[in-house]
Amino acid sequence: MTEGEASSSEPILIINDRPIHLVEGWEHGIGGGLWTTGLAIATYLGTPHGMEQLSTKRRVLELGSGNGFLGVCLLVANPDLEQVVITDTKEHLPLIEKTLQRNGIESATRTTIDNNSKDDASKLSSSSSKVLVKEYLWGPTTAETSPAIKDNSFDLIIGSDLAYRNELHDPLIASILAASNADTVTLLGVTMRDTRPIFFQKLIAAGLKYERLADHLLENLYRGKRFGVYVICRDDESSQ
Repeated sequence: MTEGEASSSEPILIINDRPIHLVEGWEHGIGGGLWTTGLAIATYLGTPHGMEQLSTKRRVLELGSGNGFLGVCLLVANPDLEQVVITDTKEHLPLIEKTLQRNGIESATRTTIDNNSKDDASKLSSSSSKVLVKEYLWGPTTAETSPAIKDNSFDLIIGSDLAYRNELHDPLIASILAASNADTVTLLGVTMRDTRPIFFQKLIAAGLKYERLADHLLENLYRGKRFGVYVICRDDESSQ
């Protein structure tokens, strides 16, 4: 654990009777902490509806992971996932690895880090070959050449608080398109105060459609708030 990092002594969340811990570190960047929208998505993944939806998925891509928390929640909610690719910029990767290891998960790309988990019983069994932590910069050029998303065979793309600046919209949408196919679902957490309507207009222009996840599918704490969880997929009608 480096200076400025903190590991939760109590679990942030419990999914499938498994405690999930977080390692925070704001010095790694804006993604070093856990935002409310990210916690809302994580909590949804642990609901019966969320786990039912996730049960049909096999390959998952997380964009802009920050601290790895959502990646852990995915692996716990559906232990049968074939592969989870967790991505962000280079400075966030060590923190992602630490959160994974804090929860007893090793990635195929694991770096040498200290194990701060003191409770072996809380560790999650996970084959390292199915968890990849990769540097990935959004955009059409990197999307086409990145080994992290070199094919569009992901069943689910997930991310939280990614469209908070207008200049992020185009590269984010390009990456969603590059990593998705006709059956791919993207689950995106959006905060209304910093994600402007132009983002949703650009989704439609790119041949994507979106729908806000109904409040009753979220825990009471996250209903009627100034953020939303959006389901995004390709719009077949727009391509005809």
